[in-house]
Formats: sequence, C-alpha cells, structure tokens
Amino acid sequence: MTKISNKELEKAREMDLLTYFMIFEPEELIKISNNNYTIREHQSLKISNGKWMWWSHGFGGRSALDFLIKVRDIPFREAVTIIIEPKEYKAPIFYVLKQTKAEKKLQLPERNLTDHKVISYLRSRGIDTELIKACINSGMLYEDVYHNCVFVGFDENGKPRYASTRSTNGKSDDKREVSGSDKRYSFRILHPSDMLHVFEGAIDLLSYMTLTKITDGKWTREAMVSLGGVASSKGQSDSPKVPIALQSAIENMKDLKRIALHLDRDDAGRLAAQDIMTALQDRFEVLDQPPKYGKDMNDYLIMRGALNDKRLE
Repeated sequence: MTKISNKELEKAREMDLLTYFMIFEPEELIKISNNNYTIREHQSLKISNGKWMWWSHGFGGRSALDFLIKVRDIPFREAVTIIIEPKEYKAPIFYVLKQTKAEKKLQLPERNLTDHKVISYLRSRGIDTELIKACINSGMLYEDVYHNCVFVGFDENGKPRYASTRSTNGKSDDKREVSGSDKRYSFRILHPSDMLHVFEGAIDLLSYMTLTKITDGKWTREAMVSLGGVASSKGQSDSPKVPIALQSAIENMKDLKRIALHLDRDDAGRLAAQDIMTALQDRFEVLDQPPKYGKDMNDYLIMRGALNDKRLE
C-alpha cells in the first residue's frame, strides 16, 4: 500500500481499541468486569467506555491507531494498513471474545456477636474510639468469631468486594486477605476530593485519620486508600507498576490533582514509593510523605502518644 486516502485514514481512526482486539487479537483480551478489559501484553493497560489508559506509563488514547503507534511503536503508515487491510495482518482472526475464568466470590468471615476485642485492640494501637465505632457502624470493620479485625472494602455500588483480617492478639505477622478478595477495592474511604492519601495497610489509614483529628479536632475529608501491602517492580520490568488498588481509586476520582504517599520507611515502602512517583508524576503532583518517625504511620501515632514531644509535631 503506497498511498493512504483521507477516507482510509478516517476509517482507521474510527476503530476503538476494544473492537480492534475483538477482531484481530481476541486471545489477548482479559475481561476485568462489565465493559472493562485489559490485555495479556500489558496488564496495566485498561480499556473502558471507548477509551484506553496505560497506567504504568501515564498516557492513553481513544483509537486503535493511537495504541499501535504509541504503545507498539508501529510506523504510522503500517499501523493504518493493519487496521484497514486485515488480510495483511498475520494474527489469527476470531470474532468471539475468549472467556476468562469466573471471578471468585468473596467469602466474608463469620461475624462475632460483639466487637469488644476489635475495639480494645485498635484503641491499644492508638486509633480514635469514635473513628473505630464509625467504621463498625458503616460495615467497614467488624470482629469475626475468631476475634480478628476484619477490614472490608466496597465497590462503587456499595457491594463488599475485598476483606483482610488482622489478629487482635498482637502478632504483627498474623494478617491475611480473605478468599475471593478483589484488590481493586482494598480498604478505602473515597470522599470527593482533589487529594488522595495512600497507605500500605488499613491500620495505617486509620492512624492517619486519628492524627488529623488530634491536630485539627476533626477527621480529614480527603480521600484515602490502603494498598494491602506493596511490592516494588524494580529489577523485574522497565516500566514501574502502579498498585491495582491505587489505579482503581484514581479511576473513581475525576477531580484528582495530588497524591500523597504515606508508605513505610523500610526498603519495600521506599522502592514502591519511587515506582509510583515515576509512573504518575507526569499526570499528578505526587508527594512522598512517609511517617516522620517509626516504620509506619501507626508507629508514628503511637510514638506521638507515648512521648508527647513537641519535636514530633
């Protein structure tokens, strides 16, 4: 093909990315939920409502042509040819979307008759009593029959989609995610805001809210999300990864401008913070704000309460 007409160019630009993959490369598609897809080649790339976004690189587009040029680095003329002359494309042509495995159903732990041990445990960690009770009343927190804390994450429709447990007996390593949890909906509080605060765990999130109440006399009304732990992609990929819980929160915040990272002061937390800043700094103002003292935000909260030292302000 030596020359591309205006009509052919218009046809190429009209094709959205989901249609492209359904026609040319259906084996690459992975369905996440209704109208939301990713691809095996780049699972940080999401396709939704006629648009696509490559989250790990911080850019997106609308058309299949944009994808072929910007992501696969295919020359413009060749990219147009692939779209408008499918006979020249070598990938097998299937018209039925390959089905993925059924999603696991979240199995929430059985609830205990009271929440006394959870309240007592979280108070011992310095968390504000009023905040604990507010979380319990909203269904975000409860005590299971084994007296563990259960932290629940909800989707946009208010349906429980994630849960993690934490022992109340003081064993810091006795924590886990509940079977069937969808990490996109990790424990979070998404108030409408242009600022998003990010934490490794639910207790760190509640610690930050307690600190804001100590300082300002009220809880913050900014948005917050816990990641359910972090893992750096350093050494594994040339493209820094954005945790899926953070990706999901970003997608739900249309006015988002700033992201504050309150990740741990250990090696994993520092490397994860670097990854996130590298991936998102072109789209948002990303602030690295680890706790001033201690390993994590809860350590810092406890130290403030124990020392009552103005130097920690």
